[in-house]
Amino acid sequence: MAEHRRKAARAGLVLFAAGFSLCLLNRESISQPESLRFSHIAGDIGLSQSSVQCVVQDTTGFLWFGTEDGLNRYDGYRFTVYRHDPIDTFSISDNYIWRLLRSRSGDLWIGTLKGGLNRYEMSTGRFITYRNDPLDSTTLSHDNVPGLFEERNGTLWVGTWGGGLCKLDPAAKGFVRYRHDPGDTNSLSSNFVSSIQEDKDGNLWVGTSHGLIRIDSTRTHFTRYVHNPYDTKSLSDNMIRNLYIDRNDDVWIATPGGLNRYERTNRRFIHYYHNCPEV
Repeated sequence: MAEHRRKAARAGLVLFAAGFSLCLLNRESISQPESLRFSHIAGDIGLSQSSVQCVVQDTTGFLWFGTEDGLNRYDGYRFTVYRHDPIDTFSISDNYIWRLLRSRSGDLWIGTLKGGLNRYEMSTGRFITYRNDPLDSTTLSHDNVPGLFEERNGTLWVGTWGGGLCKLDPAAKGFVRYRHDPGDTNSLSSNFVSSIQEDKDGNLWVGTSHGLIRIDSTRTHFTRYVHNPYDTKSLSDNMIRNLYIDRNDDVWIATPGGLNRYERTNRRFIHYYHNCPEV
């Protein structure tokens, strides 16, 4: 098993999935092209489906892949596939995996398309499912879960596609919901949440279908950032696909209308389009 873990750690996989990755290259560093070799790992050695949505590595070195048809664990040699089993209450709740997150406790959080949220317990090998109950306001607000983030204190934030944002405190027994209120500007601008990140000051940044939201460290004040066609320094597109916060604490925003970088010091958005000009 130790050898399997070492093999997994050395697997050297370069994967581009629905998750958001940024690579900033110095022009001089690419003047001498480096030869790269890619290993193709497909269904012939056990991958359940070729459309990989997300990737994470656990504390033991195994790689986990979320696909459109099952959760896959790779040990450096072969895949173990986890799919929903209707007669097993501790199986994964849905085969379409949106998002994976390794928790600070070592367990794996899994966001699915229709089956809500799952927690895979490493110690027991069981999947614990959290789903929406329309009659219980302390449950998950929606079963479509594309966004996951864990704070330093262990609080889990869950972005749902249609039910807003949910918070699960480790000591709490239920979820706290944050939703769009048309009459309250101090709320989410949309109930369709795609991505969540936290900056060095403890502010949460939330990507939605209608702009970017900053939630202050007290979790009481919401600031909205939306596209303004008359302001060239505003967000280039309101549909947020993913977020990333770099070492300078700038927020990178992936949208259908190009890449944005929010400079917190200057409070402006820098735009990067296909032909790479800065606007």
